[in-house]
Amino acid sequence: RDLPFTLHLGDLIDRDFASFDAVLPLLEPLGHPVRHLLGNHDYTVADAEKAGVVAKMGMARDYYSFTHSGVRFVMLDTNEVSTYKHPAGSPQDQTGEKLLAQLVAEKAPSAKPWNGGISQDQLAWLDKELADADAAKQPVIVCAHHPLLPEDTHVVWNRLEILAVLDKHPCVRAFFNGHNHAGGEVVRNGIPFITFKSLLHEPGITAYSSVRLYADRIGIDGNGREKSRVIPLKTV
Repeated sequence: RDLPFTLHLGDLIDRDFASFDAVLPLLEPLGHPVRHLLGNHDYTVADAEKAGVVAKMGMARDYYSFTHSGVRFVMLDTNEVSTYKHPAGSPQDQTGEKLLAQLVAEKAPSAKPWNGGISQDQLAWLDKELADADAAKQPVIVCAHHPLLPEDTHVVWNRLEILAVLDKHPCVRAFFNGHNHAGGEVVRNGIPFITFKSLLHEPGITAYSSVRLYADRIGIDGNGREKSRVIPLKTV
């Protein structure tokens, strides 16, 4: 398809760093850029290899933003605070273990080792990105691997902090994510939170979408497990 870019929302591989060399070449015939996010399964590699995952994917950094046709895409790293991204015993790993233990004690649905969160530094960066977009009257699509809604066993550990930031900024039009293989869709305050489905569970049936953005709606042309639909957007 003649598309400007592809969004990959994480979990390109599972177990074994060498898998990147098998899967990444499959994206080359697309003929356009692939904007990557990383998922928890992308870090199921040896501890010594974890620091090389971002570079292997051709990413300049773990979280970033880019603009296409006047729309800003803000790409979050919801693995930043986790028990799998960093080598065992490292300060970052200990921070993730401590937060997970706290969530387990609180009986939070998100208290699972396959979830993660973002740091206060990344939260501040998100706030600034959205403030800049507000000032430029630029619509924003926020993307992440883990969902924020609905609250279940797949969501970001500190999702309420992220939602509080999103609520401050009228530029936010939608939130796209992966992670929950079953997919999902929730509209909150006029903003659709869309979990795109995984292709893993039905052999021979794929799952991908072409998305067209309009001022007042999102058109999703679904394939395989992903259904086609039109989702209204809030206008500002």
